[in-house]
Amino acid sequence: MLIYDRWHKGVSWAPAVMGACRALLPPLGFLVAGERLFLLPIPMGDADWIMLAHMFGLWLLTFAITLVARHEATGGGAGRWVEGLLFVAPLPMFWAVGLFWPWMLLWSGVYVWWLVRSNHRNPLPAGVGARVADRLASMPLIDVMTSGYVAFISLALLVKRKGVHPEDLFDAGCLLLLAVGTAPFAMRLVLRWRKQIPST
Repeated sequence: MLIYDRWHKGVSWAPAVMGACRALLPPLGFLVAGERLFLLPIPMGDADWIMLAHMFGLWLLTFAITLVARHEATGGGAGRWVEGLLFVAPLPMFWAVGLFWPWMLLWSGVYVWWLVRSNHRNPLPAGVGARVADRLASMPLIDVMTSGYVAFISLALLVKRKGVHPEDLFDAGCLLLLAVGTAPFAMRLVLRWRKQIPST
């Protein structure tokens, strides 16, 4: 972030640095929680691949948003290829999540719907600022795509019920609520706060 703040107005590679700032937040959260991170080049498990795909999706989304915001500041246009990057950001996670692709399909559908809706509501060139704000609000949708494991395991426990300790059922209910509700709640906060905090 310090590199971005110091040089972002003068260099072409600043969007890549900003993308890295966002992409490194998930592993930072794991480290703070005391969890093990993947250590390349040892064999990796499913969770490690999901982490890498999540990081790449966040990097790609942030990279594209930063390019659009830069062109907003200079009065230019970012080009259709940048818009294309936004739509392909979830694709790596389809490969990483394996059996939990229905969860990915659900949330990536919401994500694409949100982008298309934003494009229709905010035509260019006047709508660039609003599009940037909507793209920032879409980040929780990328985050929630990685929680399919938690959602399906929690749901399986709640459906099974027999032989499951009541405390485990309560924990499963809380985790399922977090998995399903966190992204809409976070999006709502971003959309509300952008009235007070400029998006760019």
